[in-house]
Amino acid sequence: MPLRVLAEGLGKQVHWIEETRTVLISTGNNQLTLTIDVPLPDSMGTPIIINGRTLVPANYVMSRLGATVLWDEENMAVYILQW
Repeated sequence: MPLRVLAEGLGKQVHWIEETRTVLISTGNNQLTLTIDVPLPDSMGTPIIINGRTLVPANYVMSRLGATVLWDEENMAVYILQW
């Protein structure tokens, strides 16, 4: 899913660092750093850029930002819950 849409939808700030192709997501004391084309821990996928958008595995990013991702197979829908 597009990273900026996910993060800003939860009220997080997104910063792009061109020199290292790194995205920094922050809010308060919580920070998450993702580097393009560098695999995520636990075989959770790899952040990539397609058509100028950074795409990431929603479950990995949202769980690190304090949200829960639910998959509704019957309706083919993803629900993101923030507590």
